[in-house]
Amino acid sequence: MPSGSGSGAARAGGRSSTSVINLPQFRVSWRDVTEVKIDVTSGMTEEQAKALSRNDKPLMVYVYNDLADEEARYSIENASAFFDDKVAVGARLFDCVRIDLESAQSDGALKEHLGRDNTIIFLRPDYKFAGAIEFKSTKIKPRSVFGAMCKTMKLDYKNCVATTYKKMKSIQKERVKLQPDARKVAEFDEKILKESSAKKREKLVSSRDKAQEELDAKHAKIDEKENELFNLVAKGSDGKA
Repeated sequence: MPSGSGSGAARAGGRSSTSVINLPQFRVSWRDVTEVKIDVTSGMTEEQAKALSRNDKPLMVYVYNDLADEEARYSIENASAFFDDKVAVGARLFDCVRIDLESAQSDGALKEHLGRDNTIIFLRPDYKFAGAIEFKSTKIKPRSVFGAMCKTMKLDYKNCVATTYKKMKSIQKERVKLQPDARKVAEFDEKILKESSAKKREKLVSSRDKAQEELDAKHAKIDEKENELFNLVAKGSDGKA
């Protein structure tokens, strides 16, 4: 993240200054897939299919009705539930994938868990079913999505989605506290533009560069803390590579 970008979390659209949804790394981005797992109809036994691969993260799979028009699907993907702060933080711990209903109906990991309308299916890294939410239109409750995330994560990881959210809010508070430092740099820039003396301008540039360097270092520490927060630690693991 570029230095100073944390200040972008400042109030926008009535949100709290510590909201994370304004940051690009917390936008739910759906990855298109044609199948979540090699289907048993490909000639393999179910055991062979399950042993074929393991996902790096648990999956949040959005199964959309392929008969719905593009505008309707866009509305669902931009439903308020996916712009909820807790859901946005939790989604970063998941592989968020999108698959059409027809493909899902022949996918070994999904076909038994499809609803009549739209469905969000939660799968463990080994593609075992963890939970599902069926919904109509854009009526998806953020609490339901967040709760399913928490339950899914607890099955295989030491990470707690709720704890991650709380810690992320604290990290955002640290970024907000750096806003005066960012304003200080901006003030130097304004003074540099107005200063006519080359000697004084040189001193201002030096002071600005020093202030920017200090600000960058503070942001780097916060960014490192944030990235560490989203490292998944499997149960039974010491967390080491």
